Formats: sequence, structure tokens, C-alpha cells
Amino acid sequence: KELSGAGGAFKLGQALLADLEVPGYLNFLKWQLGLVALATVADCVSLLGENRTLVKYGLLVLAQTRRFGLRELLRVAGIKPVCDVQNLCTNLDSFALGFMLAPRINAAGRMEHANTAYDLLVTESENEARWLAQRLDDKNKERQSETEKLIRQTESGLKNLKKAALIFAGGANYASGILGLVAGRLADRYFKPAFIFGQDGELVKGSARAPEGFNLIAALEKSKALFVEFGGHPRAAGFVLRQENLGRLEEALNKAMRQQAAQLPPPVLCIDVELELADRKKLADVWHFLEKCAPFGQDNEEPVFLSKNLMVKNSRNVGNGEGHLKLDLANQKGDIFPAIGFGLAPRAAEAPIGSQLDVVYKILPDEWNGEKRLSLKLVDFKVI
Repeated sequence: KELSGAGGAFKLGQALLADLEVPGYLNFLKWQLGLVALATVADCVSLLGENRTLVKYGLLVLAQTRRFGLRELLRVAGIKPVCDVQNLCTNLDSFALGFMLAPRINAAGRMEHANTAYDLLVTESENEARWLAQRLDDKNKERQSETEKLIRQTESGLKNLKKAALIFAGGANYASGILGLVAGRLADRYFKPAFIFGQDGELVKGSARAPEGFNLIAALEKSKALFVEFGGHPRAAGFVLRQENLGRLEEALNKAMRQQAAQLPPPVLCIDVELELADRKKLADVWHFLEKCAPFGQDNEEPVFLSKNLMVKNSRNVGNGEGHLKLDLANQKGDIFPAIGFGLAPRAAEAPIGSQLDVVYKILPDEWNGEKRLSLKLVDFKVI
């Protein structure tokens, strides 16, 4: 019951091919596992049980994929897959699938038409695959740029945010394909439910995202008479209503979200272990152990670490729209640990060069010019 749609299709195909006794069906199925792994991670289903097995072996298949489209997608994402068949290991991981490949595939539907992604996955022409992969990469950059622009536009219009029960914003220039992305980023950044909407003629179409503990559907249900339609689950929802009902909806949602917020316990940052970063070898040793627990994802999250008393040696904003915070942190011996805080650029002033920080992070592997490096993926930090 925890399978993604692609996982369910894979199991159905497995049963049918076995029942029909199709020659060589097991080898055929094996080469589909790369797609199954990609879809399973992208759909954020639980990475326990059978899903974990499908993704673990799917990563091995994806690293050797025969599909021209996936090869080219890996290339434009800057990933050079390596697979050690004998030891059943690869440099591909769930982060690469969820944050590097899936966004490029999803960009097709968000920015133009999903057929572009479909054509990429089924093409048997290497030249066409190269062109389609580059198009998806371009569309993903466009999606990133548009998302950052709308986030900045929304933030510039927010007033009395500390006292506000929610974020409620939109307009004619809010593209429908990225409403959920904007809402999700704002909900994470400010720990408040975010309702972001665009206009489609006389109708208003929106997406909502909420932090843990809130129930969007319960709030929307209280105002169901205002909607043309709505649906989703407690932390992610969509809605459609007529323009004239927008003011009444904002008033009703403010009341509902304020009531829910009053019942929430204070947010808690869960830390698994305190780690003294004595040198880079220690960080590498920890990561080598964690690799045995991979692939990480929903319900099998990477451990969260706390390391204290690190000095900021360098600080800069990076990424499309410079929305991410990149730090070089040093321990007392002067060993440098690169750190990246996705979406944390607005907090750059809190970590000036020379300041001492306690940092909460996950370990993030990446590659640069064929060399594997480990960075600290910042969850939170404070000046000491």
C-alpha cells in the first residue's frame, strides 16, 4: 500500500509477465528499476520496506541506464554516475533523484507541457535526448527564477508577519505551475500556513502548504461554501473559488489558522547526535557508516547533527536568485568544512565572517570535477 504509482505499475507488470511466462521478463523488469526509483523518491512515499529495496537497486540500474533521455538528464544535472556492480554501490543517491533529476522532469509540466518529459524518457534518439534534456534544464532554471521572483514579491508585501496567523497572497502574475513551490518555501521559512493564488479569469486558483501540526483540509472544510472545489491533505492542498469570495476566504482562514496555532506545542528542533568535528576524516568516517543505511528519504531520514563552536571564515549568497547561504566553517584547528543552507540567504546577516556558530545540519555528499566532497547541509544555526 506504500508503493508509488510507478511502483504499483512495476508490480503489476511483474505479475502479468510472470503469469504469461514471457521469456527474459526478469531482465526486462530489471532495466525499468531506474524509473521506479526516480518516481518513488519524487513522489515522497515511504522509503521503508519494499520501496527501500526498489530504490536501492533502482539507483544501481539508473547509474547504468540504457535510456538516452536519462543519460542526458544526468549530464545536464552535472552528475557523472559510477556503479560498482560487484559491491552493489553507486555514487547516485536519493538526493540526486529528488533534488536534481525530479525538478527538471517536473519543470516540463510546471512551465509548458508534461509531454516534453515523456518524450525525453521514451526517445530512442541520442540527439533528440540531448535537445530535450537541455530544454528541461532551461525550463527548470526558468522555474527557479520565477519562483524566487514571486517569493521576493510576496515577502515585500507581508505586513505584521509576527502577529499574522498565515501568509495569504497572490495576483494575476502568479503562475499556476509554481504556486505550490512558493507556498511551500514560505511555509517552511516562516513556520506559518501559506495560501498562494493566481487569477484565471473570474476564478482564483491557489495552493496551500503548512508546517507540521496544521490541518489545511480542516480549515478549508469550514469555508467549503466559498469554493468551486478544493482538496488535498493536511499539509498540502489546492483550491478554486470565485474572485468575489477571496476577501471572505482570507478572513475565515485567518480565524481557523489562529485557532489551530493556539493548540500547537512550541516547535522543536530534533537533533540525533552531537558531533565534534575534530577533522575532515571524522566526518568522512561518519558518512561511510551512514551510506550503509541509505537510501534516505521519507520515513528513513538522514540523521541530524549538532556541532559547536565553528568559526565563519567565508560567507556568500549563491544559487539562482542568490537564495541560498554558503559558509566556510572552521574548527579550532583551522580545518574548513563547507556548509550550504538552502533558502537561508535571508539569515546571512546573522552569520558574519569571524562569528562563532553552533550549527545543526545533515551531511551532504556532492561531486566536483569527479572528486567526492562532503558538505554540511544547514538546518539551523545560532551565534554564540
